[in-house]
Amino acid sequence: MAPARLLAALARDLEAFAFPQRCPGCGALASPDRLLCARCFERIPRVAFAVCAACLARGREPVGCLRHAARQVWPAWLYDERAAALVHALKYRERPGLAAALGAAMAESLPAGLAPDLVTAVPLHPARRRERGYNQAALLAAALAAARGAPFLPGALARTRPTRPQARLDPAQPGRTRRARRWPGPSSMSHLHIPDGVLPLAVWLPGLAAALLLLVWSARLARDASRQQVAYQGALGALVLAAMAVEVPLGPLEYHLTLVGPVGVLLGPAATFQVAFVASAILAFVGHGGLTVVGLNALALGAGGALARPVYLALARRARPPAAMAGATAVAQAVSGALWLATVLLGLGGGAAAPGAGRLGLFAAVAFPLWFVGIAAESAVAWGTARFILRVRPDLLPREPAGADAEESAA
Repeated sequence: MAPARLLAALARDLEAFAFPQRCPGCGALASPDRLLCARCFERIPRVAFAVCAACLARGREPVGCLRHAARQVWPAWLYDERAAALVHALKYRERPGLAAALGAAMAESLPAGLAPDLVTAVPLHPARRRERGYNQAALLAAALAAARGAPFLPGALARTRPTRPQARLDPAQPGRTRRARRWPGPSSMSHLHIPDGVLPLAVWLPGLAAALLLLVWSARLARDASRQQVAYQGALGALVLAAMAVEVPLGPLEYHLTLVGPVGVLLGPAATFQVAFVASAILAFVGHGGLTVVGLNALALGAGGALARPVYLALARRARPPAAMAGATAVAQAVSGALWLATVLLGLGGGAAAPGAGRLGLFAAVAFPLWFVGIAAESAVAWGTARFILRVRPDLLPREPAGADAEESAA
């Protein structure tokens, strides 16, 4: 072993001893051989069906193809933020030990009756192999072969010239390998659970800039707030953060409450946007999505929160507070959800790197029902919240200014 390689291995061992592996998904202790804790590892969305590689490459519907029987492939997972963390650690963070767990997951995705004749791997060019220290494809192939009891044949293929890394390829150029697009899992409907590098710069950078400008504007509006108001905002912000960090299982899917409706009603637009930005930033730092989508998350949540109080005040003229808050929450969540869906579809479906109409259709088939379920769940929570506040602190619920009521009566 080369001295540099030996020092790197010793450094990794020392790091593992001094800093035990923490799951990037939830922060719990995890095995270094799996990176994620058992709970987060099992929650990576599985794909229980074959897809057609030929249709996938052409942007057609890849599920249920009968024309290309020999081109069927069995993906193990949807590429959500947890799967992305595993793949990137294996490829770019010198974690070859993860190949065993990933190879076993690939083996489980294959039909029980499928017995491969042999397993091989696409080789790295020698220069890339020296740079990385190992061929991650060969490690995965060896783990897959061992799990399926098939022979592993290294060296069956040869790479005759170096090629550019996939991350730097232009997917629009013919003859080039298409860049694998990271795919958000179904749990991305409360806040954008998308790793950095997924959305194009033209999407996330303007969003981040607009969010920062709005943050400065909202801070100027709140500069005269009392300590009691700041403490109240902080308490509601902590509640939002806790709700967004807790996964609510909905069958095979997951949902994270946002409380954007009740918080928008109680705090108003400016303070709600500050809560949304801070909560999104903290969640990004603990692995719930990338830092580049913090601005987009804050804008989506803030847009819904900005509508919540005006809608509540309009509904409260004719309905009791619980019904008014539930209605305001439904509107706020519908707007935020629509903005999330538009962002994901724009980022993953626009431009030359479009993942194909088939995959966008598959995403929409999962995301739209979950969107409506989220509206119903958030509205139910808002109704119960308003009932509780009405019994213990009704003064916290906003009311129309006295002058507005008098003018309406006079009219």
